[in-house]
Amino acid sequence: DAEDLDVACKSQSLIFSNFALQWCECLDTLATELYRVLRPGGQLVLAIPGPATLAELRHAWAQVNSAIHVNRFASLAHWQQALVDAGFTRIDLHSDTVTEEHSSVRELLLELKNVGAHNNNAGRPTTMTGKQQLKALYNAYEPYRLANGALPATWEIISGTVVKA
Repeated sequence: DAEDLDVACKSQSLIFSNFALQWCECLDTLATELYRVLRPGGQLVLAIPGPATLAELRHAWAQVNSAIHVNRFASLAHWQQALVDAGFTRIDLHSDTVTEEHSSVRELLLELKNVGAHNNNAGRPTTMTGKQQLKALYNAYEPYRLANGALPATWEIISGTVVKA
């Protein structure tokens, strides 16, 4: 639980996280906890998805129903503000966009399932997705098909280094 680390205050010189911190419920609590455990001069190195992640999938699902099917992620500005509020003064975060290409929506959904990217947002569906909904999703995703026949999946990746003064 990154929001409540069983680690002594000012005991860590490095915290590294690759696509894990976005699952924390309260960004302000997380930032305060990370600040607490880092020693002066300690670094937080992180990579997390940003709000533009899987925009195509989010928009396609929105055409199927009003449930939340794709995780919502905090913005670069929100991360920076939470880190500043926690006491960090040396924050070097940036956002990059990477577009993966998939042969089908099914392939994309299976990849997300295989990496353990489960929907953890309030408002997510509580029932199984049926064949009709999946068919509607596949059809709604079609307008995104690229000239080479692939279906894009955009990832906004926020990454960088934060140093405790």
